[in-house]
Amino acid sequence: GNANYRDVNQNRRNDLFFNPDVGDENLEQFYNLIQLDGFNPLVIREVFFSAPDRQTLNGLLTRAIDAEHHASACEFLSQPFTPGSLMAWLQQNGIQLKITSGDFLGSLITTCKRITETEHGEGFWTDHWTYNLDLLENYLALYPENEQSLLFEKQTFTFYDNAHRVQCRDDKYVLWDGNPMQLNAVVLDEEKAELISRRRTHPHLVRTSNGHGDIYHTTLACKILSLIVNKLASLDPQGVGVEMESDKPNWYDALNGLPGVLGSSISETLEIKRNVQFLQKALNKRSSKDQQLTIFEELESFFDMLHQLLLDQLSPYDFWNRASAAKEMFREQTRLGISGRETGVSFVRLQEFLDAALTKLDLAIEKSKQNDLGVLSTYFINQVTEYSMITKEDGSPKTNLKGMPCFRAEGFRQVALPLFLEGPVHYLRTLPSTETARELAQKIRQSGLYDRQLQMYKVNASLEDQPMEIGRARVFSPGWFENESVWLHMEYKYMLELLRNGLYDEFYRDFKTVFVPFFDPAVYGRSILENASFIVSSSNPDPSIHGNGFVARLSGATAEFMNIMLLMTVGQQPFRLSPTGQLELQFRPALPDWLFTLEPSTHRLYRKDRWQTLQLPADSFSFMFLGDILVTYHNPDRKSTFGVQAATPKRWTVYPVDNNSPSVSGPSLSGALAEDVRKRKIQRIEIELR
Repeated sequence: GNANYRDVNQNRRNDLFFNPDVGDENLEQFYNLIQLDGFNPLVIREVFFSAPDRQTLNGLLTRAIDAEHHASACEFLSQPFTPGSLMAWLQQNGIQLKITSGDFLGSLITTCKRITETEHGEGFWTDHWTYNLDLLENYLALYPENEQSLLFEKQTFTFYDNAHRVQCRDDKYVLWDGNPMQLNAVVLDEEKAELISRRRTHPHLVRTSNGHGDIYHTTLACKILSLIVNKLASLDPQGVGVEMESDKPNWYDALNGLPGVLGSSISETLEIKRNVQFLQKALNKRSSKDQQLTIFEELESFFDMLHQLLLDQLSPYDFWNRASAAKEMFREQTRLGISGRETGVSFVRLQEFLDAALTKLDLAIEKSKQNDLGVLSTYFINQVTEYSMITKEDGSPKTNLKGMPCFRAEGFRQVALPLFLEGPVHYLRTLPSTETARELAQKIRQSGLYDRQLQMYKVNASLEDQPMEIGRARVFSPGWFENESVWLHMEYKYMLELLRNGLYDEFYRDFKTVFVPFFDPAVYGRSILENASFIVSSSNPDPSIHGNGFVARLSGATAEFMNIMLLMTVGQQPFRLSPTGQLELQFRPALPDWLFTLEPSTHRLYRKDRWQTLQLPADSFSFMFLGDILVTYHNPDRKSTFGVQAATPKRWTVYPVDNNSPSVSGPSLSGALAEDVRKRKIQRIEIELR
């Protein structure tokens, strides 16, 4: 069914680890939904398919159905369809398949083109683009050999074309009851809507010839650079957070009033840094330094202006003012489409820009720590302290469509909100040094984010002294719903980052107090077999509900927990390339000694359409890898797999699906064996830890 971009995106993060055949499908879909301005439509609808290859289609129909139905089937398939609608049509018309439905659909879909249906929805959130890098990193954890071709050679990436656009500052900065605010930032562009409506195919893909030409295709590296440039030009007037410039906040949308008071967030600043670091590393892997990245000319002009601003040593306000002007010029140039002319940017020039951007971002991150504990503040209000009214040519005041007078901001004062867990989570995503990460984790336990009674982590510290204007979070009682509760999804995100940063002692110290399977159902108030949206923290005035979970939720926290299990069992990068370019499979588990079995046990496992009985020995830990492969660690010394005395993989025994003799290898697999695992030609792996 229909769902929001962010939600679908994060829930597909681990798809490849259940079915490697998904390939780059998810990341291409979500990167292609990013617009020229860095935003995206909100609602992802069902996927439709089209069958443009009529010759291949006719061959399949000849094999699948009687000849008398070919014409009507071709007519049905001439329009976009879903697999479900196709099977329903066959049934309604009494058409029997001569092959299995799985064979028919599998053969058909491989020849079709995907059509992703979307809706603009309620507006533009500031953070949706940040989830795409997770898809990309997980893809490269399985297919590391494809990195360079995917980024720099595959030209199948497009930009989503939206009839809604973000207004410039002169149109959205208004006085409301005498208060400087940002209102009605996103509007429908009637001219753009009419242009899109005239397109017969793929109407929501950016065209050349300023919207009247062919669909523009480019590389993934170009799309990532476009995101970096757009978002870097969106830093707030203090050069700290990314502005909420488009009516909506980010993940923590209970701060729905923050855009109106010119709010900003450090979370997206940190995600710009992640993208900069990723692109830097990818460029460094290219063998020839005189290579170029081909980009469209409007982006090159925007890139040049921003690069110069980074080099000019400007004050935060001047950088904001001039970068915003450059961004507004870019948006006006590309409002209907792009020219289609391209230019090359040398890798050397790209690296110089990325280095300058990183310097700017690191300064922003340090400025966000200006509080008593030195923990990053996540959210900010940028109060307008000086402004001038805008007048039209005839001297009359300029107003917006609702009659509010427009102003031009000339000075700001930044006010940080109380601590939120979200900023530290994104900071840990940038993988600082282990010691820096450990110091941050210690400070968080000393802050208002840690619930000492429940030994859990709250989504935010007290908002008691905050104005109501920040949003609905301020309305709820402390510890309830979206105000100072234990929001399970964000708490799990924090635990994931502890693990990713190698803070194993800290992670397992909190393991049994944070994760639902270890809760007391009498306190949790529901089955420990289901997650909840939030847990009432001890900040709530009603002690009888402290620790109670409310609102069953099976998406966000579950997605984080699956990611946590992957890191616990195989590590961040199971597949990698050796120095000679050979594929290697190496597991780096992070399991404590107490998670290994004490006694032999018998279990049932549903595999290959049937139940199988498994005998698992003592001192072992078993899990499924890539959806089909049973992996068992044998740990006769019952050591943890992290720390000074860690037990590590020493010997692999691999059992092929075809029941051939098992293959034995050393501490990892390489070459054909690693490839066989990825292709799921292996049914079982036994790994000895020592």
